Parts: sequence; C-alpha cells; structure tokens
Amino acid sequence: MGVAVLSPERVAEVAELVLASGGTGQAWPVVPHGEPGAFAFPGIPSIMSDPNRQIPEAAS
Repeated sequence: MGVAVLSPERVAEVAELVLASGGTGQAWPVVPHGEPGAFAFPGIPSIMSDPNRQIPEAAS
C-alpha cells in the first residue's frame, strides 16, 4: 500500500523522550522518517493576549 508503519520500539523511544522533556501541554507528533519534537503551535492572536482590550460584540 505504500504506507509507512511505525514500530512499537520507535513509539516507545519517542514516549521516553517526551517523559524526559519534563514539559506539559505539548503535542509530539510521531511520524516515520522524521525527528521527534514538540509541535510548535502558532501564537495567540493579539486580541486574546491583551487582557485590557475589549472584544467587540457580535452582531445578531
């Protein structure tokens, strides 16, 4: 079928890396032929990061 399958050993290896990283709230994609690492989520939009900014009301 041409689909790469991960070995259980590879998944366990990455799980050990995740546990050793000590981080929380992260997603670690495990993909064939790729280096493991925490997924870099995009930043929070500026309207959400400024607690003093008023969010406009939605039109009904």
